Amino acid sequence: MGPRANQKIAKPGWGYIWLFWLGLIGVLSIVRPSASPSATEVAYFQFDYPPDPETFIFQSSDPTIIAEARDILANNQVSHHVMGRIVKQPAPYNSPWSYHLDPGSVAFFDQAIEICDASITSVEARLEEACGSFLPGCEWCPWGSRLLAEVTPEPSPEPIEVIFLPIVFR
Repeated sequence: MGPRANQKIAKPGWGYIWLFWLGLIGVLSIVRPSASPSATEVAYFQFDYPPDPETFIFQSSDPTIIAEARDILANNQVSHHVMGRIVKQPAPYNSPWSYHLDPGSVAFFDQAIEICDASITSVEARLEEACGSFLPGCEWCPWGSRLLAEVTPEPSPEPIEVIFLPIVFR
């Protein structure tokens, strides 16, 4: 037996194994969806433009507009139509359209001027011209629009927040 015979070889003991598992559990318990609390109610409503079968969804967080939309639906007030300012960008709740209504511009009307009237598909087909000679000022007031329902859009995936904790072995 040489000089190494009396030396102890360091082996990982139970303390290191427990420390490893506690660190792993700590990391896993911190991985969570990021929270984004909403102070105001957001509602989504669907309308169509007969005789076309396509539908369109708009969003509102204005309590007055939400209450009015719900009242129109509850009382089947077909003489009230949807209007607002178009935004030339898709919104996740309004697929398959390449545009949406600015949520802060949504209103309801009984009568409007002809220059802002267009069907859902006409706006999509002429989107490049919109806000110019077609739908000046981006104002869209589809005369034949008919509020159909309050809807719940499909949820978009929540971003995941991952926090890594250092694990120290001694």
